[in-house]
Amino acid sequence: MKKISFLLPICLLFLACQKNDSPRIINRTCVTTQHHDLIISDIDVYVKYDATDFNFPGWEDLAEYDTVFTTNMDGRGCITNLPIGKHWLVGLGFDPVINFAIKGRAFVDVSFANPEIDMILYVGEE
Repeated sequence: MKKISFLLPICLLFLACQKNDSPRIINRTCVTTQHHDLIISDIDVYVKYDATDFNFPGWEDLAEYDTVFTTNMDGRGCITNLPIGKHWLVGLGFDPVINFAIKGRAFVDVSFANPEIDMILYVGEE
């Protein structure tokens, strides 16, 4: 019991002294993947943090991306708590109707003024 009494204040002091340098907000970014008028499911959406419109990471080296999520059967996918800033969203998948690989990209800005993003990510043939 004495060990717990001794360790508890030390743990609380440690937690109270931690610093978080980057501001955090609760946010959510959702996409619906669409090819022309058709909703496309099972698209992998890769996210590159802290991007500019001049530093598109490309289509080939997927290790350049920071995270990935996949759209569901309704073509919808969401990711929560992206860092504040501008990010590339890159969708890669397959359209079974035309039997071709498809891809698309969009640029998003997560901010205190814009914490909820809901958009269409258009994808098309290579």
